[in-house]
Amino acid sequence: MTKRQIKKPKKQTAERADGVTRKSLPCELENRLRAVWLRIGHLIDWCDNDKSWLRMFYSEARPYREAFHWEAMAEMVSDYTLDHPEAPPESVLTDSLVAIQCAPSPDEPERLKEFRRRWAHIVVRSATEIDAVFKADLDLATQDGSYQTVARLCVADRAKLEKDKESVTD
Repeated sequence: MTKRQIKKPKKQTAERADGVTRKSLPCELENRLRAVWLRIGHLIDWCDNDKSWLRMFYSEARPYREAFHWEAMAEMVSDYTLDHPEAPPESVLTDSLVAIQCAPSPDEPERLKEFRRRWAHIVVRSATEIDAVFKADLDLATQDGSYQTVARLCVADRAKLEKDKESVTD
């Protein structure tokens, strides 16, 4: 055999902040993210098309976790819009993002409290799916060579989810 025949194929990848690279996503994950884009992409002003939306996930350490996050966000937006048809969808998305990313405060508007309840309900109801998402993240991280980084992030996510579950049962 010649050197050319023995040569290992190069990975097609894009540089990530932690030195790990990825140029594509598994097909199933890409399809999930495209579906989310079709549902709420028109509300996301920081991402102008589905290609730039997907590109954003190429550098994400935990794309499966992010896919779950955005699928849950689309569900919250849809449910809330059905319950409150007068609410502008852009505000609903903004409120959803604020509700799951910022610490609660006693004087926050009732709609943010409602979003927090919705998010906590999604987290509790989706426990099995979340476990599968974490496993998929770790499997992908093993292939990428970023297992330790992703494992640390997944542990932090798990702790936050446990805290969210506790707040629902209180």
